[in-house]
Amino acid sequence: MVDMISQDILVPTDFGPGSRLALERAIRSLGPEGGNICVLHVIDQHLIDQTRMLLPEIGETELRARLRQQAEAHYAQLVADLERGKATVEPMIIEGKPFLKIVQLARDLDVDMIVMIVHRGATHVEQFLFGSTAERVLRLAPCAVLIVPQPVTPHQTESAEEAISDAC
Repeated sequence: MVDMISQDILVPTDFGPGSRLALERAIRSLGPEGGNICVLHVIDQHLIDQTRMLLPEIGETELRARLRQQAEAHYAQLVADLERGKATVEPMIIEGKPFLKIVQLARDLDVDMIVMIVHRGATHVEQFLFGSTAERVLRLAPCAVLIVPQPVTPHQTESAEEAISDAC
């Protein structure tokens, strides 16, 4: 198997389980001379709209500021003690519909590859009908996409086995 070497990689993240794994995989995908990694977090516009409906006392500006602060704190945790080698790792926090912003930014930055985690677990109706964010990015991306599976914990395995036995 031939390894793909990239110089510019986009790593979209929601800071969930496995995000660090995707970032480490992106670093390993860079050539010996290193490269650039953009760690992208998209603040989901749908989440902003839902939160504003549930908590109307929080102003939109304050809500956006809080979400941005949370993303910055999560980014700091994500890259803490990260072995970067010759990689330049930069954060980017934007707002919008995640899969669209990921694809748009991949085009705008002309990246060689997108490396992202795919979450396992219960699916929402929207994911069932239209696919997960990772699936949508995979279909629309202008470059190679590496999907890193979320590690399965023993608890997840037990839950899956229970669901199967309950269905039978």
